[in-house]
Amino acid sequence: MNIDPKDGTLIEKYIEQAMTPNEKTDFEERLSNNTELLKTVFMAKLVSAIFKHPKGQQYQQQQRWQNTTTIELPYPTSIATYTPDEIKAMFAPLEHLEGASATRNNSGGGIQQQQSLLGQHIIAPPNNTKVVNKPVQFVLNQPINYALTLIVVNNIEVLQFTQTIPPNTLVFDVDTTNLKPGRYYWHLRLATDTPSATRRQYGSAYGSFLVMGNLPL
Repeated sequence: MNIDPKDGTLIEKYIEQAMTPNEKTDFEERLSNNTELLKTVFMAKLVSAIFKHPKGQQYQQQQRWQNTTTIELPYPTSIATYTPDEIKAMFAPLEHLEGASATRNNSGGGIQQQQSLLGQHIIAPPNNTKVVNKPVQFVLNQPINYALTLIVVNNIEVLQFTQTIPPNTLVFDVDTTNLKPGRYYWHLRLATDTPSATRRQYGSAYGSFLVMGNLPL
């Protein structure tokens, strides 16, 4: 897609939040009426977020805008190209997991209106935390005398990884470096070697986070 040089300058100012209030109002009005310009801004934001990552900076000189609406992501893996529609699909919410995240409770096999005991102990992260080149930080309001298991899946429920949290941990980080852009869901519960009665007492907690979540989705 060919970009008018004036639009290129405006897009750069918009991404860097360097517009005046009037410029921003006028530009966003254009975005609401110009699908092609919106796609261009969408992809420019993705490129900007990626190139702020150390791996993206390493590959930056090798990247070029394509004459289509696809872009090659600078990962040293088989992650090839994504269209805007594919990227939006990766951020699409999954209804039943959104419901679980909203209540952070599943102590009896179904979604309840009241938070589980474990869910009540989790201060952070809030649902839909946006992550760009940093880990997701979990914070508990008091130590739990049992090991925890964290399970992370993507928005089509494909397992990404599990993580064991030692007993009495109040703060821990979850690395997102190897995750593709998209929406992810986490499930926290007591480790399976904990007595079953105790696991039932604490229940499970659920939440979500967005990798490259600063994009206009």
